[in-house]
Amino acid sequence: MTSPGVSEVTHLALSPDTSGRYALSALDVRDHQLHRSPVVMLGACRAAALAPAFRGAWSLPIAFLEAGAASVFASPDDLPSAAVGPFFEDVRKGLRQGRSPAQSLRDARLSWMQQTGGAWVRSVVAYER
Repeated sequence: MTSPGVSEVTHLALSPDTSGRYALSALDVRDHQLHRSPVVMLGACRAAALAPAFRGAWSLPIAFLEAGAASVFASPDDLPSAAVGPFFEDVRKGLRQGRSPAQSLRDARLSWMQQTGGAWVRSVVAYER
């Protein structure tokens, strides 16, 4: 979601906690240390939308990298809810087979475009440290 009153960039809307807070912002993510360098897949719409910042672009994927993620996959566009999970599973398969994040994304994109014609996969981006 985007909401200037909640976060300077796109944020994830979660179930509210006991205080009613529901947003996971880039600042929240950056302030935590992710151990074991996880791969993060943001299947939410517009999770990779950029916000201008004094020292360069700022986004939710960049915050995950700064917190310790090895790589992040996200899109600045809308994603089809029913297809994004299976698509990211294809990306994961490539990673488990030892391919780099960029190679895994490329292979999953080509496969999906050939099988489904889903042009939306072109908007998914791999971010790496």
